[in-house]
Amino acid sequence: MLLVLNTLVTQTLYGIHAVAANNAVAVGQLGVIVKWNGSVWLEKVSGITTNLNAVTAVDSSHWIAVGNNGKILISSDGNTWTQATSYTTQICMGSLL
Repeated sequence: MLLVLNTLVTQTLYGIHAVAANNAVAVGQLGVIVKWNGSVWLEKVSGITTNLNAVTAVDSSHWIAVGNNGKILISSDGNTWTQATSYTTQICMGSLL
């Protein structure tokens, strides 16, 4: 299935996860992160330029995004992202919380 998002970013998006109709995050090429607030997609700062391949959350306070070179980012709100310690340099394609 192809999902078209009007995010206003030019990077390709590789993963998306929603915890509510007004709370979703998409991640993708060159570390792009965008967050849906129910009205618009807002670009967030990832602090990396590595592709992010997947994002998931157990609730609105526990988000994780993973990507190439073992990159792991965590967030407590989907807005502010921090790089977490990773013990691999492999490509991460999914996450499990």
